Amino acid sequence: MARIRTIKPQFWTDEKIAKLPIGARLLFIGTWNLADDEGIVYWNAAYLRGQIFPYDVRVTNTVVHNWMANIASLNLMALYVDALQETYGFIRGWHKHQKINRPYPTQHNDILDMVHASNSVNNHGTITEHSVQGIENKEKEKDMCSEKASELATLLKGLILTNNPKALLKENVLPTWGKTFDLMLSKDKRDPQDIEAVLRFSQNDDFEKANVLSADKVRSRFDNLYMKMNSNTNGHNKQQSPVSMYKYANEEADDDNN
Repeated sequence: MARIRTIKPQFWTDEKIAKLPIGARLLFIGTWNLADDEGIVYWNAAYLRGQIFPYDVRVTNTVVHNWMANIASLNLMALYVDALQETYGFIRGWHKHQKINRPYPTQHNDILDMVHASNSVNNHGTITEHSVQGIENKEKEKDMCSEKASELATLLKGLILTNNPKALLKENVLPTWGKTFDLMLSKDKRDPQDIEAVLRFSQNDDFEKANVLSADKVRSRFDNLYMKMNSNTNGHNKQQSPVSMYKYANEEADDDNN
């Protein structure tokens, strides 16, 4: 059941949102109406297209899929797979931006548990005065990955699941991948922006997205992927950008004039 949600004025000037194609921005807003009161939404192109763009015949499942990839690549949506191999998205910052009176309980407790588990990893084992296991938590904190490494791990997982919602990924893959990305940042001295660019490239390349399915693979093939990315960018194989809503608006205007 669709729900009334809030759009803050800051949304329109947010730099991360500005990186999205206009259609992807509209799709992202639409997911808020479809999400339950915990911020969980069914992450399926056909479903989202039918609910958000029911009368836009030019907005195909492929177009929506591209926009979904845009949203996930910017870490605006965390993706999780349930026991039935269905993919669900969790809208990041949900409880910060949506104030809900008398929320309905979620029907996806398994997804919510995964969200809470991921959040505990990203909180770096923070110890409060209420903790009765301070020493143990400090030891665990040593094994936590950095915030940037965690973001890169989440980005890779989101891109993989957007390409293949049924990809077989282990439940504890995020902390494992986070440690690998930490090694790339600290030991290999890789630039975080270069890593992010390579992740996006690898999951948008028809060949690489079927082969680069882990952080270890990214690390072992980083130089090769980086050179291939730059070669494609500078050559005739340059990746096409996702279709913009401007295209549809202009085409419809031309149709009206004719």
